[in-house]
Amino acid sequence: APAPVPAPAPESTDDNGCTLSPSYGSCAETNETRWYYNHADGLCDEFLYGGCGGNENNFNTEDECQERCFDVYPTCSLPPLPGRCTERLIRWYYDERNKRCHEFEFTGCRGNRNNFLTERECLVWCGNEVPQQPEPTAPEAYSVCDQPVEAGDCDNGTVAWFYNSDNMECTAFTYSGCGGNGNRFESKEQCNRQCGEFKGVATEIPAPDAQENEVLPNECETFENECRAQRCPFGIRRVPVENSDCTRCICENPCENYSCAEGQQCAVDVSNDASRQFAPVCRETNKPGECPRLSQPEGDNCSRECYTDADCREDNKCCSNG
Repeated sequence: APAPVPAPAPESTDDNGCTLSPSYGSCAETNETRWYYNHADGLCDEFLYGGCGGNENNFNTEDECQERCFDVYPTCSLPPLPGRCTERLIRWYYDERNKRCHEFEFTGCRGNRNNFLTERECLVWCGNEVPQQPEPTAPEAYSVCDQPVEAGDCDNGTVAWFYNSDNMECTAFTYSGCGGNGNRFESKEQCNRQCGEFKGVATEIPAPDAQENEVLPNECETFENECRAQRCPFGIRRVPVENSDCTRCICENPCENYSCAEGQQCAVDVSNDASRQFAPVCRETNKPGECPRLSQPEGDNCSRECYTDADCREDNKCCSNG
């Protein structure tokens, strides 16, 4: 697919600091990992913070960043974002300049909300095209949804999701980091949109009321739209909206309120407990051993898969490949 030309970022009148550049601050006491809203890409990213000073675009967790900055820019005005992994997936994005949906190549992770599986889904979400609601059925046999789960060939385990055609549900598994097949998704929501209960449907659009000229206000509609667009690797939790009967969605964070000893950091692993799919674990941020000496890298495609040794399973370390 031809490389898309990103649209200029729209202007925002009330961004709560979300369009500010990340600031290390005025101290050098610690190197803390914090999160900031990357308004150019339309998602939250990590950065190093010195411990004091800085600006408002500084959050302790990705959840806090998403909650504050989620709606700074509408989904359909975000630029197409290829992501930071190594897959080559065809996706669709909405271009506000010509009011059309176009193909782009997505690498499989760290994209933004302007990322749709089909042109139809893109038009439904951004172009106000009313979809025909399909009957829920099992995916056709030729689709990736019918492929067996494959962990891959490497040893740098991460949490991913696959569609289980036996029970017609999306299930978490540990992906090794390379290899595998197309039945692998970054989040349960993405799996459901491709293969499960929301296959081919971007959002529910109610049938027209018998009184076509009557407009019924829905104070919860904004929050429901947020929920439908939310993409979370560990699931979504609904929380009440203050002074309202509405609820909004936030990303589940298994590490929330989970403490680790000094020199350790919380990471998320697939749980062996049938009552939950993910479990927080404490891992050393600086494991024993040394990274191999760098050789001349092949090509110029780099993707960040870890930040500290705690992001790596077992005794593996977070090393640069150049």
